[in-house]
Amino acid sequence: MAITGIDMESNMKDRVSSYLDTFKPGKGQVPSFQDSLKAATDGQGKIRSKEVFRPEKRVPYSNMAKDGIIQYNGVVFVCDYEMNSLCLGDMTKPDKVLSIPLSGGGVLKVNRDDIDSLARAIGMFSPEDVNLIMRALAQDAQCSRKMNEIEDMKSEVGEEKIKS
Repeated sequence: MAITGIDMESNMKDRVSSYLDTFKPGKGQVPSFQDSLKAATDGQGKIRSKEVFRPEKRVPYSNMAKDGIIQYNGVVFVCDYEMNSLCLGDMTKPDKVLSIPLSGGGVLKVNRDDIDSLARAIGMFSPEDVNLIMRALAQDAQCSRKMNEIEDMKSEVGEEKIKS
């Protein structure tokens, strides 16, 4: 018995329909859009924190960390998992902290008073990150010089007004 084109088409539709039925929501194989939406939101339509989707918290060079601390050549870095940053020195005064984006993601935060410690630990970083760190330090030094020049010019103007 020969199969006609109509029989073949009908047979194919049945197989495709049967295949698609196995992936309908409720069968437990593929979550529905609503299930996915519930997992991604807080129930009120607001997207949850990215932490829901991140399986583990990481910081730059976290493979060297032990209990959230990295020690290298006597220099101690603290891992800030919430901000994805590696911190050196006192972070309580934000105006004294230099933030340097790193090549692999994350940020190196360094207190300007601890630049010497950073120099002792520079071997810990990849060549790309050393380049980024050196550029940031040079740019910060240039900005500091310019700020000092501006302050000097302001004080000179103030002295000239007093003499007049």
